[in-house]
Formats: sequence, structure tokens, C-alpha cells
Amino acid sequence: MKLLIISFSLLIFSAQAQRQSAREREMMEKGVDAFKGPEYTRLKNKKFKDEIQKKYFTFAADRIKPTFDGSLFFFNHLMPNLSTSPKFFTEILTDKITTMIPGTGDCDVNPQCVPDRWETDSTNREVTTRAKKEWKVTFGPAFFFDMNYGKFILNQNEGSKVYTGSHGQSSKFLVSLVPETGTGSYLVKKFVKIGAGMGGTITANQANAGILSQVGASVAIVPTIGGGKVSESHVGSLGEAKKFKHLKIPDRARDFNAWKINDFLQYDVHGGIVISGGVGFFGLSAGVSYTASGYWSRSYRKLDGKRVQAQLDRNKIMSFGAYAGAAVVSMSVDKFIQWENGLSYIFDLSVKEGRDLLKDFMKGKIKNIQTALKGRSRRGVTFAKQVIGKTSGWSGSFGIGIPFIPASARWGKTNTLTDSERTYLDSTRERNETRVGKVITFRGKFFPFFRNTNDGFFSHVAKTTGSIDFIWGNVKSGQYAYTYQRAKSSRKDLLGIIESLRKKTGLFNFLNITIPKNISGLGSVDLKFAFKMKSYATKFLIAQRKTRNFEIVAQKFMDSYFDYRNKHKLPSKDDLCSIGHRIRGCAKAYMKDTMNAIAKMKKSLSIMAATQSYGKKDRESFARAYTEFGDAMSSNPFTFQTVVNMTQGRGGDVYLSIESTNLKKYEAIMRWQKKR
Repeated sequence: MKLLIISFSLLIFSAQAQRQSAREREMMEKGVDAFKGPEYTRLKNKKFKDEIQKKYFTFAADRIKPTFDGSLFFFNHLMPNLSTSPKFFTEILTDKITTMIPGTGDCDVNPQCVPDRWETDSTNREVTTRAKKEWKVTFGPAFFFDMNYGKFILNQNEGSKVYTGSHGQSSKFLVSLVPETGTGSYLVKKFVKIGAGMGGTITANQANAGILSQVGASVAIVPTIGGGKVSESHVGSLGEAKKFKHLKIPDRARDFNAWKINDFLQYDVHGGIVISGGVGFFGLSAGVSYTASGYWSRSYRKLDGKRVQAQLDRNKIMSFGAYAGAAVVSMSVDKFIQWENGLSYIFDLSVKEGRDLLKDFMKGKIKNIQTALKGRSRRGVTFAKQVIGKTSGWSGSFGIGIPFIPASARWGKTNTLTDSERTYLDSTRERNETRVGKVITFRGKFFPFFRNTNDGFFSHVAKTTGSIDFIWGNVKSGQYAYTYQRAKSSRKDLLGIIESLRKKTGLFNFLNITIPKNISGLGSVDLKFAFKMKSYATKFLIAQRKTRNFEIVAQKFMDSYFDYRNKHKLPSKDDLCSIGHRIRGCAKAYMKDTMNAIAKMKKSLSIMAATQSYGKKDRESFARAYTEFGDAMSSNPFTFQTVVNMTQGRGGDVYLSIESTNLKKYEAIMRWQKKR
């Protein structure tokens, strides 16, 4: 949203830089045309005449007599005795400087016939006048419109045999994804997001100041508003999936009778204000921005024939940013804070109390539900919780946006810290949680073809008090995640994503996947890859920080790979060395990078070992250190393989899911058969 405002501001600066020269060309052309006629001795357009006199001849506006002799546009200057001075020709260079060449005659250029503020050259045949410096302030609109919509149709029929081999199995193992047949179950996800803003800008620059006139300052204030809707449903055929429309927003309990089990609907509205200020020079700009907004969301999911889960989220967001750009290209860094307040309930629609309380929820009468929870029977509400949290972080991005057209592409990184308290409203149970996330790389394209790819590491530390049925004790876990989503994808695109994931993780066998060549278009694609380290795996890794096991395992992987690489010609999808790079040099570079990464990993593990309590500060310290561990782990395929190998059978799981419109669903979990 803010990026489109920035792009619009860039256009303002660019237009400001070019406005004067364009106007001068227009003035010269119109000025010449004004004297091509029987009444050439005067300007027909008084406003234009006044503009010329003000800009160029303010020193003696009443003594300028415009003349056109049929071929040249010139001015005569009236002498103090009202006699006409020799003819001089006006050549407009810029808005600031006008060069004049006097004609021949009895009067040379001298103080008697040259107005003040003129400068003469050594020959007294050429004079220059500089227009008066002045500040110009202009007011203009500032607006943006951002829209993102699409539909994902994902086949839910199981296809290829689930991978159950061990890491290190023969590279001849190959999984071929299975084409869909057009029947069976499909998951449809349809979404639309719209944002808009309309405000004003104030732009100021100094005219007639030479090159400095191209410098402009701008302030924009833009109120914003927007909303969105997401609908999900399982349907029985591809034809039904293509015809799927958004679920209707319910306003009473019986509206859910038309829903299928597990249907989901989420809709939201948001509004706020964006204030930005900056400077520009020609097409370049830099500045700062401030954003404050509120976000209100409701969601519903039908759990079974009689229960509906409903959730209300009320968030406040504030961010400070700095940006720089040229034309439609921009870079930005943002510091943001988000305050979250979420309420979630499960209503039993088989009883009147449940239906009435759900209707109260739809109307925003939350107090009635809270009162019902305090009653003894609590009929109608089978589950309730509140999550209050705060997320802070920073993000940096580089992007291209097209003003007036809701299309953009972004590449960026994001760090987040979330601290939240989850309270179960029908008891004294609670769960205090800290999450730290680092999006290592993000690549996104929006409208008309939604696409994004990102990977990152996310840590989770939680302290549970009281007895909670479905949450087991305290948690200290980490997860590397890689996702790829595209509304319309091809065989080539998906194979390229799998290839990049193979080289990033080194899991060549686990990700040895191909797609039949007779399939070109895949429709929607949703790929998820995750390496999860549960609490037990985390504890084991901390215990290894003082050993050399990391170095030993990594060395074995590197020796094995480069020995094989030296004897065989690997396909490009498995070759980790760049073209023309000698094997010895490539191995040396990977060795240095791997050992540096392991040193960083051990440093993070030492911090984690020193913060074993579950207090808020220790949770944050532990989670931050774990995220830094994950960042170092994912720096190259050998460090990644090392951690995967060391956590085999100790709470380290590798998971892969590939869903598509034209391919059957593929899921795989790494199951270790032996230890190294």
C-alpha cells in the first residue's frame, strides 16, 4: 500500500523536474504563433502576455514591446525617452536564464539603454538576464488503489507413493507426480483483497535557481480504507471447483445449514492514515513515512453438523519507514508494531443458547458471550479463548510498482518478534508464548497472476500453566519453512522450484521428483517444505555444542559429495558449483562457509543453553538465538544436511507437500531407517 503512494510521489517529483522546460517550449511556440497575424504587434492572450513579462522582463515590464517581423519573434525595449532600442532576439534556455543578442543600430549596449540586472559579455553584443528567484508551492492529489485476487484449486486425491526411504538411499530413487483425473475431492481457495486511499500532496521547489530548481520537497497525507474476503471449500469435481463462488457472509445461525463441513470464510475491513514526506531530484526521491491503521476481521469454520468455530480479531498497526527510489523502482526499510486482540469461540448450534450466542457474536455483542461463559452450564459455547499479543519487527524490501495500475513485484527480508498470552476463558488455564521469525528471502508478484516464494526460520517458546488437553507442557522448537504459491504455474516453474530447494537443503534423494512431460500447465500450485525440530531435538542440539560432531558430520557430507562429483558428471540440478568453477576451489569455498556457519550455530546454542527458564525475557533471548541458529543452518546445503542428519530419530522431521490443480496431491515425510 505505502509503496504505491511512494511510486506516485516519484511521479510528482519527476513531473516537477520536467515541468519548467516543457512550459518554456510551450511559451516559445505560442509566443511565436501569437505574432503570426495581422495583429502581431500585441499578444492576443493577456494571461500569456502577463506570464512572459513576469517571468522574463520584470525589470521593465511596461517598456517591453513584443514584435514579430515575419520570421523572428523578438522584443524591443523602450528607452527612457520612449524611443525604441535595437532589436534583440530571445533564446529561452531554461526557466531561469534568458540569453539575448542585440541587433545592430545606433545604440550599443550600455547603461543608458540596458535595464538593471542585465549582464553583458566582453563584446557588448550579448546580454543575459536572470529571472527572479521565487518559491513555488503546488497542491495535488495523492491516491492509490491496490487489488489482489485469485483462486487456488488444489487436487486432494493422493497420488504418488509416500516416500519412506532413508537419507542417503540410492540416487536412482525417483518420484513421478501423478496427473489428476478430473474427479474426486478438490480444495478451492478464493480470495480478494482491496485497498484504496485518497489524499493530498504539497510540493515545493525554488524556481529560477538553476539546477536547484530541480530539487523538490513533498508531503503527502492519505487516509486509507480497504477490505478482503477469503472463502474455502471442498468440492467433488474440477468443474464444480471452477464454478465455485465466495461463501455468503452469514447473519444468522441457519445460514450454516448450506455450508459443507470444514467450509471456511474470513472477511475483514481496515482503515488508517499514511503520512509521508521526502525530497526529489529529477526522477530520484528519498523520504520517510508513518502509517497507523486498524484491522477488524471475522472468520467462521463449520466443524461438523452442529458446531461452528467463530473468531474475532481486532488489531492495531503502526509503522515507521524510510524509502528511496528512482522512477517506479523503490527500496524501503520499515519498523512496525502490531497489537493483537483475538477472541475465538465454538458454538453449539443444536441448542437455542448456542444459536442465540452466535447471533450476538455476529452483532458484536461479545459481552453477552462472556456472561454466558461465567454461568455454570455454559450451554451453547463449548470452547473459548482469548489471545492478546504484540508483534514487532522490521522489514526491508526492493520492488517495482506501476502507479495507477495495481501491479507490483517485491523482494525482501523480514524479522519479527511476537509475545502473546493465550487465556482459556472457561477456566484459569493460560499459555504464554514467544515466537521469533526471520523471513530470509521473499519474492512476490501480484495482479493479475498471484505468485510468491519465501523461506525462513521460525522459533517457538511456550510456557503452559494449568492442564490443557491438547497442548502438552512447555515447548522449545524451531522450524525451517519454504513455501511456493502461484495461481497459474507450469511444469517448468515447479521443477525449477524443486531444483532450487534441492540445492538449498542438499536433500537430493528426498526431493528427487519429476513431472510427466505431457503436462505443461499445472493450474494452481501450492508447495510446502518444512524441517521441524521439536523440543527433544532442540535439547539434543544444545547438548552437542561442545562437541565436534557438527564438524565431523559436515566433513563427511562434503567429502562424499565432492568425491562423487570428481568422478561423475552431475546433472545441473545437483551441481552445487558454478559453471567454470574448479572442483578444488569450489570445495574449499564450501568448507570455509560451512565451518563459519557451524561456529555461528554453536554460538547460538550456547546462548540457548544459558537461558533455560520460561520467563518473558528468557523466552525472547532463547527464541532469537534459535532463529540465528536456523539462519546459519540454512546458509548452505552441507550445514542443512548436518543438522537433519544429527536429529534423525531425535525429534527432527522433514515434511513435503505438493498440491496442484492438474496433479494429484503428494505428501512425504522423512522416515529414518538407520543412524549414521
